[in-house]
Amino acid sequence: MERFKTYALVAIAAILFIGIAGAVSQRAVIERFLAVNGGDPLTLPIDWYNPKEAVPGAPTNSIPVAEAAERTIPNASLEEAAAYAEAQGSQTLIVVHKGVIQLERYWGETDRDTWFNPQSMSKSVFSLMVGIAIEEGHIETITDPVGKYVEEWRDDPRGTATIQQTLWMAAGLEQMNESYDISLFSRGALYSLGQDFDGMILDLKQVDRPGTTFDYNNEETNLLGIVIERATGRRYADYLSEKLWRPLGLADAAM
Repeated sequence: MERFKTYALVAIAAILFIGIAGAVSQRAVIERFLAVNGGDPLTLPIDWYNPKEAVPGAPTNSIPVAEAAERTIPNASLEEAAAYAEAQGSQTLIVVHKGVIQLERYWGETDRDTWFNPQSMSKSVFSLMVGIAIEEGHIETITDPVGKYVEEWRDDPRGTATIQQTLWMAAGLEQMNESYDISLFSRGALYSLGQDFDGMILDLKQVDRPGTTFDYNNEETNLLGIVIERATGRRYADYLSEKLWRPLGLADAAM
């Protein structure tokens, strides 16, 4: 009996040690999980995201704003669009036609200086940055395999997916998670709340042959970020700032 008690105490101590070690290693995840407080990270205030990486801009306010009498879209149509946007809980509606702002409307506490989470709008920016990297010769062609730039996948079937197939979300990778449930047992939550973004993406399995199946997959877009950084040898935020954000005269941003 005494031997059994000794074994039990050793087992309990080992479990506690593993638990404490795991908690220390995932400290950032736990702190962010508690900060979420049951909310959705996709809709949390920008201040919640910490740390953030700066994307310096060079604001010029170069887009002209049309007076009501100068608008090229009927006022009634613009007001109808604004009413619909407000009914959907929108924060902002900006309508641009022929290079001129026709309507600029804000709701709640939002204004021109408000930062917001662009969510999947950033996917379009990724595709632009891939095009710039190709134009500058960092990426040879859109049909290059991902493994050409991601060394870990150079001799891996996952690396045979082309950049084009990845842009199409047809690289064949599994989903990081099948739901948006916020749980410390959810791989998707650990990814969103943690710090090992590249590692978790590169650990994803291949579930379809590249180019055969479209599957809306955020991580295939994030994989392109790894490709761009490896191809250019630069942080994505720095490359984005120099090649797109500042030339467009946009205000400072962060990611």
